[in-house]
Amino acid sequence: MPLDQLPESRHFPQGLRELRLFADAIQQDPMPILEKLPCLVVLWLQGYNGRTMVCSAQGFPRLQELRLSFLSVEEWRMEVEAMPRLSRLMIFDFFNMKKLPEGLLHLPSLKELELVRMYYLDSEDDITWKKLEGKGCKVGH
Repeated sequence: MPLDQLPESRHFPQGLRELRLFADAIQQDPMPILEKLPCLVVLWLQGYNGRTMVCSAQGFPRLQELRLSFLSVEEWRMEVEAMPRLSRLMIFDFFNMKKLPEGLLHLPSLKELELVRMYYLDSEDDITWKKLEGKGCKVGH
């Protein structure tokens, strides 16, 4: 069954700590729904196919690990105070995104960023990448 958008966050168990969501092509940004899950610590998301992805301030209050793969996103916006506890971010097979979101610089707990097959991202020119490394974040690719 095609999943082009997620159900509202109230339809998910509110005590959910880990979610692995693998879809062929979610058409609507899943972050506004997923970021409202109050206990979510680990999120694996695969298959969002949209122009933008937005993480709001106060979103993902307990998230510590985020794995994103096979996403076709041009722009990822991250507001200040989003994901305050995120320490590990893994991004695999991102299509269309040419630069890392500057909002990554506002993640106080980010210690590790792993990038694999970021087809349009140029590590030599990406300012956010360089600033993260300068802050002591381990950036691997």
